Amino acid sequence: MQSEIEFCDEGAILSAKEPLGDGLAHLTFQAPRIAKAARPGQFVMLYPLSEARSCDPLLGRPMAIAGASGGAVEICLSLAGRGTEIIHSLPIGVSCRMRGPLGSGFSAPQGKIMLVGGGIGVAPLVFVSAFYGPSAPSMRFVMGVPHRGWESFVNWVGRRVQALHVWSDDGSIGEKGSAVDAACALYSGEEIWTCGPVAMLRSLVRRISCARIYASLERRMACGYGGCHGCVVPTANGPKRVCRDGPVFDAEEVCWDEL
Repeated sequence: MQSEIEFCDEGAILSAKEPLGDGLAHLTFQAPRIAKAARPGQFVMLYPLSEARSCDPLLGRPMAIAGASGGAVEICLSLAGRGTEIIHSLPIGVSCRMRGPLGSGFSAPQGKIMLVGGGIGVAPLVFVSAFYGPSAPSMRFVMGVPHRGWESFVNWVGRRVQALHVWSDDGSIGEKGSAVDAACALYSGEEIWTCGPVAMLRSLVRRISCARIYASLERRMACGYGGCHGCVVPTANGPKRVCRDGPVFDAEEVCWDEL
């Protein structure tokens, strides 16, 4: 699944921002070169301040691509620290530096697919559904969220995907249970593509051990193109960089107990 598309740095203009509750937001940037090249499963590095204004924060923030069309790149943001707070506070019309598309994404589906997303990990799977869904033999979408505070995010996903199954930890939205519980209940032999917290991915691999699973990993990283080795994960074939060798991995390859 190694990408053959080279990345670029592009000035990206924030054109829309939609709050989705509980520290979540959907952001749209105008970045035509990156949008044209982007494929599901890839990501961008977003540098919230222009070089002319400041170098603080110095490092960009990796963001999964939640959609790319018509010259626009979409991301979903979850507040998790100073960097994401700065991005969340950006005004409409501001220009940021965006690097992408980065990493290797999901290949075109060859059979039935179940998409399993946990929390904000749903975002790249929304792009999968939009890009591959119309031509896929069958594609179901399973998402797990913590509680009703995520209802706006669930509604946003519901407007974009077909065959959506929603489960929540406290049962306040959809069925009660986790994304893994949902996948176990609904699994019928299809290939699984997934993204979410490591604990969720590890549990999914263990509980549906018979399934062919491709997992998109989330790690902190500095450069996004394999230079700093800050996002290395252990695999059966030695250490691999999430940014360059992933973020999508065959789950059989990943040493889950060492993550």
